[in-house]
Amino acid sequence: MIFSSGRKRLLISSFVSMLFPPVCGICKKKINQKYTCEKCSNILQYTMKRELCVRNIGYDVDQLISLFLYQGVIRNCILELKFDGKAYIANTFAQLMGMAFKRSHFEADIVVPVPIHRKRLMERGYNQSELLSRIIAKQLKMTHLSHLLVKVKNNVAQSTLDHAHRKENVSNVYRMNQKFNICGKRILLIDDIYTTGATANECAKVLKENGAQEVICLTIAYAGSSR
Repeated sequence: MIFSSGRKRLLISSFVSMLFPPVCGICKKKINQKYTCEKCSNILQYTMKRELCVRNIGYDVDQLISLFLYQGVIRNCILELKFDGKAYIANTFAQLMGMAFKRSHFEADIVVPVPIHRKRLMERGYNQSELLSRIIAKQLKMTHLSHLLVKVKNNVAQSTLDHAHRKENVSNVYRMNQKFNICGKRILLIDDIYTTGATANECAKVLKENGAQEVICLTIAYAGSSR
């Protein structure tokens, strides 16, 4: 079936509306604002001021920017985003992540999501890190490369492992898409949670092996021990 350009735009608009309905990602109430209701926005801004983590990592990831502690409501919302099909929650967090990056005064050239394996993508319906990265790239007016990194192995979920085994679990599971040239580029790597840093550092390692100058990791939340 062939659709006219107008019909295609309407279908895309309808799909986006279904994926991102006008509701607050925190309290789930209908809103008119861009990403959250006024009450939740005030609470998030206040919480972010207390919990925002910006620090030099010293491994393959050069800098970490992470907004919240992975606990309470923030933890519940991330789990809903990842496992309950509530994609609209990405809009709430992505807007805040973009703001935090602007305030950090770091600079980047390309926004890249941490990829998930195609099997997990089929099961979940979307990659939450890609949803976040697309919105952030648009907000920051930066180039977005959703397929720069590819996950070639469907490894065990990191959340099921203790800290000692996480680095081994992600070793050699990511590859660089050789269609792209990132020599000398500064990469803004997007993920939902920073725990031990094993995933982010493995992605950053691949990016730097392929010429990236710097990798900044931006996440919604971090484990308390990561601060």
